[in-house]
Amino acid sequence: MELALLLEQIVAFSHHREFKKSRELFNSVFNKTAQHPLRNESLLMARAHYLIVDNYVDRFRIVTKIQFMQECLKKSQLLLQNVDSPQDWAELYYTSGNLGLARMSTIPISERRHAQARRAVQDDAKHNFELAITCCKSDPRERIQTKLQRYCHLKVAQLLLDICSTAALHQQNDLPSERIEEA
Repeated sequence: MELALLLEQIVAFSHHREFKKSRELFNSVFNKTAQHPLRNESLLMARAHYLIVDNYVDRFRIVTKIQFMQECLKKSQLLLQNVDSPQDWAELYYTSGNLGLARMSTIPISERRHAQARRAVQDDAKHNFELAITCCKSDPRERIQTKLQRYCHLKVAQLLLDICSTAALHQQNDLPSERIEEA
């Protein structure tokens, strides 16, 4: 129970942009799980791993530790394999999609040589958001369904309109009308 409350505090600090405090709490969560056996350790550790990634994506709009964050997401996915928690799966996929959005903001729009890499990252992020929407639909709580689905739909629209960063808003970008309709 104490670790679950610590994870909730991490989320609160992250939303208030107090990243140093949230990082300190992450370390205390990992230290406490090493010291004490837990009943639902895999679920709590999975949450901690995807919250670390969420914290880094919010903190560094320019993604600096991509490999570390991808490893955290893989660990989280492995820990959730035998857990039936649609909300956690949706959060994991949503965080993966957000990482893709942050990665897209680092790839230049105008250069053709980066078009294939940009498209691959965009498709992967869109797929993750769609998986998050699917997981939300299987959650019995209506509040969870609508809240996270709304966020995912907005992020997919952002991907389709190709506005992943503030720099993209200032660049000339002609989008076909069917792309706008799809978004």
